[in-house]
Amino acid sequence: MSGAELDFGYAEDVRADFGELSFGVAPLDLDRITGPPRVRRAAGDEHYLTLSGAVEPPAPGEVIFADAAGEAHARRWCHRQSGHSAIRAGTRRAAVIVEAMHPGGERAVAGVLAELAAIAPGRVRPIAGADG
Repeated sequence: MSGAELDFGYAEDVRADFGELSFGVAPLDLDRITGPPRVRRAAGDEHYLTLSGAVEPPAPGEVIFADAAGEAHARRWCHRQSGHSAIRAGTRRAAVIVEAMHPGGERAVAGVLAELAAIAPGRVRPIAGADG
């Protein structure tokens, strides 16, 4: 797993079509997250807002990215992103979490991070402690 933190003016600068990728990508608005997101198993009482606006708590034991306020910002590792922390036009700071567990995944993730760096030159930096 790897990630990058983006510091940018508008979310449109870094939006890309990741729909064809075979791994999870979760761009998160850092200003909508309480403390750093942590990968952990859900207790089942976390709050998760779907992209369509429905509230759907994660099942106990499901792998989530959660914050100190009990918000689940991504589910099923990072394959389901929360509407609460999705990047939007007003986003000023974002973390893009990229996950790949398949053979060659490390190279694929490095490619996505390089693409983000090309989209937002000088505004992408690795997150301290990220793998890869």
